[in-house]
Amino acid sequence: MAYESVDKLQKAFVENIFYYAKDSKTAAGRALDTIVEIITYYLIKHED
Repeated sequence: MAYESVDKLQKAFVENIFYYAKDSKTAAGRALDTIVEIITYYLIKHED
């Protein structure tokens, strides 16, 4: 499952995962932010 851009990935999150939320776009954005933070944390930790 590949996406051409982060915007398309966020739209997929809105449509498939956070469709029930009041503000589904915000919920999807926060989820993507969390994923980026986790990846960044492990990349930095791996460099040590």
